Amino acid sequence: MSKAASTFRKSDVKRAIQAAESAGMTVCRVEIDAAGKIILVPDNGGSDAAQAKPRDPLDNWIASHARSTEGY
Repeated sequence: MSKAASTFRKSDVKRAIQAAESAGMTVCRVEIDAAGKIILVPDNGGSDAAQAKPRDPLDNWIASHARSTEGY
């Protein structure tokens, strides 16, 4: 079996990251699908998906009234 030709090159990924960083985006992760589409995922201060969700007033209230330690 022969090796399939790559749908992207390292230079394509480097160029995409450099363009995003010059636009002010901090890249957290790069994803490349089978078709060669390059997806840059921005760093929003945390890698947890829950942190990326917009917070509603209830979430804000729970966060401000949560106990920092239980004392156990």
